[in-house]
Amino acid sequence: MKTQLTRLSFAMGLLFLGCNLQLKTPEFKSVKLIHPPLLHATVKNVNYRVDAKKGGVIQYPSGTLINIPAEAFVDRSGNPINDTVDISYREMHKLSEIFVSGIPMTYDSAGTEYHFESAGMTQIMAHKNGNPVFIGKDKAIDINMKSTSADPKFNLYYYDTTQNQWVNKGKDITVTVDTSNLEKPEKPLMVNENNQCFSINADYREFPELKVFSNTLFQVIDTQKINPAYFNTLWYDCSIEKGVRKGTYRVSFGGYDEKTTFTVVPVYDRKNIANAMAYYEKKFDNYKQKLLSEIAKEKKINEAKKLKAKNEINALLEKYSKEDNAQEKLETQQEINRLKYDTLMREQRRSQVQMFSRLEDERMADKINNAIYRSFSIRQFGVYNCDCPAILPMGADVVASFVDSAGRPLQLKQVSLIELTKKMMFTIYPYNFNHFKFNPSDDNMICGVTDDYKFVYFTNKDFKKVKKSGDYTFKMRTSEAEIESSEDIDEILALY
Repeated sequence: MKTQLTRLSFAMGLLFLGCNLQLKTPEFKSVKLIHPPLLHATVKNVNYRVDAKKGGVIQYPSGTLINIPAEAFVDRSGNPINDTVDISYREMHKLSEIFVSGIPMTYDSAGTEYHFESAGMTQIMAHKNGNPVFIGKDKAIDINMKSTSADPKFNLYYYDTTQNQWVNKGKDITVTVDTSNLEKPEKPLMVNENNQCFSINADYREFPELKVFSNTLFQVIDTQKINPAYFNTLWYDCSIEKGVRKGTYRVSFGGYDEKTTFTVVPVYDRKNIANAMAYYEKKFDNYKQKLLSEIAKEKKINEAKKLKAKNEINALLEKYSKEDNAQEKLETQQEINRLKYDTLMREQRRSQVQMFSRLEDERMADKINNAIYRSFSIRQFGVYNCDCPAILPMGADVVASFVDSAGRPLQLKQVSLIELTKKMMFTIYPYNFNHFKFNPSDDNMICGVTDDYKFVYFTNKDFKKVKKSGDYTFKMRTSEAEIESSEDIDEILALY
């Protein structure tokens, strides 16, 4: 049964390791450093301050939740830090964000070069008084990264800056959470004295639903102007309901002969903003804890499913190991076992595909209420990427050179080939310009940065004229405006 068990182990490895595409590139030379290509455009960090003694939960603007346990931080000497620590965090999801970050997106293994397809990339660092902070022994920080993909093909990688290479950290845990029962509180705003606003002096015994708005000002945000006479009017009816736009409300007043409605946003003056913020922080902490609880519940369900599948495989292997090894029955039994195993594998793959197809269908059916999180734990700060390695596209292979619109040669340190259909970006270095590969059946673009930090690009329309082999000179267009953000690149290349 030795041959049979080897085959089974190999097949099981393919099931749990995800995609593993290979392309031999013997001439490959390592060129990897985190280096933003543009002077002013990058993905900015969002900074947070955490009580190291207590820990806490951070929510990034994307919706990502970072759960920091109590007493998680130490200094360079391993001494515990018990006061505040500054956390800086950012995420890269869009192709333009990955491009401006300058983080390498190629992965090398035994002379094989891969290009990452990303389901989300993060960078997290910690400092205390300008000095680096580290995660303590036996401690871990949980990152629940908001993503748009629940595909199981992605692995988790950590970028080792000492070796300038990606390290495979295994798999993350993907969950889809129904957030329909979770209402995220709105952060209170300071009143803008240039805008019209009003307060409601109501009898809360008669209007108890308005009590939550005591000490609240309502700032008018639509084109309506309040007639000053309204301030001195005794209204006999008042109602407040949520507006169409997030964070807005519709306030309606009724009298004997008329009803007036304003679209407003709640605001607070200097006297009441502190109390409003304290109330908000309490509600926000409660919201984050409930969301973490929902994520943990879904993770437990998913882990149970994976354990069940693993146990089924182990049971099958154990059953095979006990089979009669008589020589006259061996070949027949091996074939029977192979067919049984292949059937089981097909069923599990079909079930897995159906599960993720169902999740995707549910997400598309209700984008507001369903949130996808890719969860993983880290024990050191740095860059983490949920990626699937892929090879360069096939179909065309040209000897590439690059010039500007005037025909002057461009010395580019690298270019990025973008496949619009798959939303993938391949980083091509000069040593591969002699074998510049692309798929002519796809919609392609190229972008890069010159030595003087000019953004250059080659459009999809331009690409239609590129031949499939031989020498080809790419005449790059140059952005006249300075690139200040990834959104500028999105606008130029129409990457939405």
